[in-house]
Amino acid sequence: MDRQHLSLRCLKVFVLSLFAMAVVTCAAAQPRDAELELDSQDLFIGGEGGYHTYRIPAMVRTPDGVLHAFAEGRKKSHSDRGDIDIVVRRSTNGGVSWSPKEVLLDDGANTMGQPTPILDRRTGTLHLLFCRNNREMFATHFDRETGLLAEPIDITSVAKSLDVPFKITRMGAGPTAGLQTASGRLLAPVWVNGTIGVANEYGAGVVFSDDRGTTWQVGGAPHVPPAIAGINESTVAPLPKGDLYMTQRTNGGEPHRAMSISRDDGATWTDSQLVPDIDSDMTPIKAGLAAIEAKGDCDLNGLVLAAPEGPGRKNLALWYSPDGVKWKRLTSINNTHAGYSELAQLPSGVVGLLYEQGDKNYHQRLTFTRLAINSKSITSSQPQH
Repeated sequence: MDRQHLSLRCLKVFVLSLFAMAVVTCAAAQPRDAELELDSQDLFIGGEGGYHTYRIPAMVRTPDGVLHAFAEGRKKSHSDRGDIDIVVRRSTNGGVSWSPKEVLLDDGANTMGQPTPILDRRTGTLHLLFCRNNREMFATHFDRETGLLAEPIDITSVAKSLDVPFKITRMGAGPTAGLQTASGRLLAPVWVNGTIGVANEYGAGVVFSDDRGTTWQVGGAPHVPPAIAGINESTVAPLPKGDLYMTQRTNGGEPHRAMSISRDDGATWTDSQLVPDIDSDMTPIKAGLAAIEAKGDCDLNGLVLAAPEGPGRKNLALWYSPDGVKWKRLTSINNTHAGYSELAQLPSGVVGLLYEQGDKNYHQRLTFTRLAINSKSITSSQPQH
């Protein structure tokens, strides 16, 4: 298919308003019995709605209070390749109830994946980066008048120009929500790969737009020390003083979690380094990351990270850091299989968590949980598995 005329199945969406908050705000409600979870529900269940498996959560809240939960709908199996669509559900009441599943992107037998929504707070426009077959990358946006997806822009060459020490053959946006920096820049993490399975032929960096999504440019890519072997899917969030924090999936080192800092809106990044405070058997995985701000009964400012603490892809947990340097464990979310996760602000101020989980494996369903976060839930030690 001609990449200049990508056929999209477009949907009407809620009209976006002009303003949005830049950080996640904590809830005023007290956690129940010192636990974070307020309530929970399954949004995407494998085997339902015409899809064998749902994976790869991404989530963003728009200024009108609508929460958008994106995922990949995998038609025939849980494989990363094959007939895969991008789907979405929406909530207008803070995650209490949700619209039916809608198909956003369907290109037949091709893989349409890696959903990466980015909100432009200055215009209210919701942008979306995505990939086809992990070989091509595109950028589009929802038209604020019609609610339809605009004709996508091919930004494959932008992603392929990321400064990494190998020839790029595969790529992915996010998959996670991007962000808008204080300067107005739209920014999204991306991952790239040379040879599948070769640890040091994986890398990560960012792409950005300074003209409201009209054109896209390549940003920086962290240098990766040999001990880490390679980095992969990453998530970026702002620190309280305005720097950007990138949490990275790693191919080497213990635990499998690294980080870098950018002080120039993603143009350059510090070298990747392991995060020893996350003391767990964490497996290589894409983690959820969000900035939080103290409000009401919540007394924390900084970052919250969600990822399985292991062994393997099991036992999802939360960590908190006031500055991206020191991390403390908050709580366990589940004690069974768990995979990729995403965090986002809700209109009520609580934090929404969308994550992969299941009793038999980590990709049985995508569950949405509302969380109230404050310092009373910080634990001083790790659980015994």
